[in-house]
Amino acid sequence: MASVYSLVKAIAVTQGYHSILFLFGHRTMDQFQESPEHAARRTAVRNIWKSVLGLNHVTFQPMENNIPDPDPELLEIEFPPYDPQDDFPEETVYWAEGVSRYVEEYIHGIIVIGLTDDRDLPSDPSSEELWNVVGADIRWFSTAISHIPNQPSFKCMMASNIDGDGRPTRWELECICKSMEKLLNRRVHAKHLVTPVMILSYMGPRQVRILLAHFDGTDLVIRKSQFYDLWTENVEALRLLVRRWCASESGDTFHRPSLGHDRAHGWH
Repeated sequence: MASVYSLVKAIAVTQGYHSILFLFGHRTMDQFQESPEHAARRTAVRNIWKSVLGLNHVTFQPMENNIPDPDPELLEIEFPPYDPQDDFPEETVYWAEGVSRYVEEYIHGIIVIGLTDDRDLPSDPSSEELWNVVGADIRWFSTAISHIPNQPSFKCMMASNIDGDGRPTRWELECICKSMEKLLNRRVHAKHLVTPVMILSYMGPRQVRILLAHFDGTDLVIRKSQFYDLWTENVEALRLLVRRWCASESGDTFHRPSLGHDRAHGWH
């Protein structure tokens, strides 16, 4: 049997238990009957593969790293100091809003000195209905947006009332999907199939991260940065936020990613 099928034994040790995994070589998978569980797993891997291929399809190119540190003479507000009350969920969202306002002022200062133009100026998002508020429970809301007319991309700053971990939060996903829907609902973007969105997401405990997202027609593709601490005025993190916000859209928004010949559809 081993000489015919080139039987290979691999021993996997998991949590103190030993299991034997038998791998058969020189036989194509179409000679076996595929179980529903295996088909589902194969489809999931194929979708991940497609998403990976589409990662560089549409993105935002950050501006060059030549921006100065925040200039107190150009900023009308100070960086929000730490207050122990900020540790409570109902206060986290207000701290996040304060930091967002500070970043907006920083961006305005960069525009004033001529390093970028006013198309990157954050604008009032109140007319866009980008929020989730139930009674007195402020879950998240947008603090600023930027949208260049006739371009199918959208930038949004959001403040939310939860502590983040490595996973995208429900509130971030809501903000991304609502932003994309607004772009797709506009007649001027009717020929665009991809609508990239950038989110600067402020949350507890006093941290921020950047999310870049687009929908490729099958999957919602999200890239996210690490968290950046803002317990104090973290100038390097603030500079990065400004560079990202002032980024220019790059990529083809009229077509889905070209995947070439999809061998994953068959058994090979």
